[in-house]
Amino acid sequence: MILLLVICSHKTRNIFIELRSDFLLILEYCEKGDLYDLIKAGEGPKTRAEIIDIMIQLIDLIAFCHNRGIYHRDIKPENIFITGNNQIKLGDWGLATTERYCADFDVGSDRYMAPELFDSAQEDY
Repeated sequence: MILLLVICSHKTRNIFIELRSDFLLILEYCEKGDLYDLIKAGEGPKTRAEIIDIMIQLIDLIAFCHNRGIYHRDIKPENIFITGNNQIKLGDWGLATTERYCADFDVGSDRYMAPELFDSAQEDY
């Protein structure tokens, strides 16, 4: 229920609807798709201003969630969606947690994880 109240109040307007004991997530349509596909197709942000705009939006969204105790844990270009007017939406909240400090070091996507997390000889970080 906390996600229902928190995410609805951010300007990205992601909407959570409670349906019995499950949540149904309804998102705005993002005409441009995800950031990864845009970059791969050569249609991603190219100018410094476009890149800064996306990063400021992302930082604002992350700060909003962190200030309310929600941590995404899988931020990557494939989970950043872009609308027709270049507003970003952060998707795939399946790994999100409300634990500020977490001992799970194998969370996220391998391609974006720090290399030291794959070193089984090291135990303390």
